[in-house]
Amino acid sequence: MIHETAIIDPQAEIAPDVSIGPYAIIDGPVKIGAGSKIHAHAHISGHTTLGRNCEIHPHAVVGNTPQDHSYEGGESYLVIGDDTQIREFVSIHRGAAPGTSTSIGSGCMIMAKAHVAHNCVLGDGVVLTNGVECAGHAQIGNHALIAAHAMIHQFARVGRRSMCVGTALIMRDVPPFCVTDYKGGLVKVNVVGLQREGFSKETTREIKNAFKVLYRSDEPFSIAVEQLKAMDNCPEVEEILEFIANPSKCGIAGRSRATRE
Repeated sequence: MIHETAIIDPQAEIAPDVSIGPYAIIDGPVKIGAGSKIHAHAHISGHTTLGRNCEIHPHAVVGNTPQDHSYEGGESYLVIGDDTQIREFVSIHRGAAPGTSTSIGSGCMIMAKAHVAHNCVLGDGVVLTNGVECAGHAQIGNHALIAAHAMIHQFARVGRRSMCVGTALIMRDVPPFCVTDYKGGLVKVNVVGLQREGFSKETTREIKNAFKVLYRSDEPFSIAVEQLKAMDNCPEVEEILEFIANPSKCGIAGRSRATRE
């Protein structure tokens, strides 16, 4: 299961059924879970842990040192959950400060040439399509979809089941269940994403109503938030309110001029 040309560090812990292709390099105390497949020329290094049934495609660089001037060595980590696909030429870096981690959930798809910087946190089922760039400390919620060549600013957050369109520049936090335009403004509710997750029509309707209160109102945003808080809200709307109440240093995204619904 391990090709004779692969280079495997003695510190590595590799499940017996892992497949490792030609010229792959496993460098350092890497842990690779059962059923995983490492393709030719992939490079995995450092304190990196891969879950079960992961697949690392050719020329991916996983767990390398961070691109951060503050990095001075020390033990930091990359943790990747089960059933995650990492495609060709992806780069994922471990945490910058000693003891910190970059984290990627289970069931994710990181497509070709995407970059996940130090200390990013990606939830379960996240899809980064080709060429997406996530700067340090970015956070992406469960089942969010980031389309091709979008850029996520350092420390910015993207909420659960949100979608950032191709080439989007995400400078501010995107609340759950929303769709952005290419400038990072909020356009509408991600109705298709909600349907795929099995949200009821009633819950979808409440989320759309919350979006209207927050982003179609003529009131200042802070007043619109208070108006929404006063309503009898479903848990998903409460999730949106909690997200807004705890912004990153980037602040919360505003509405797009093309806002619909």
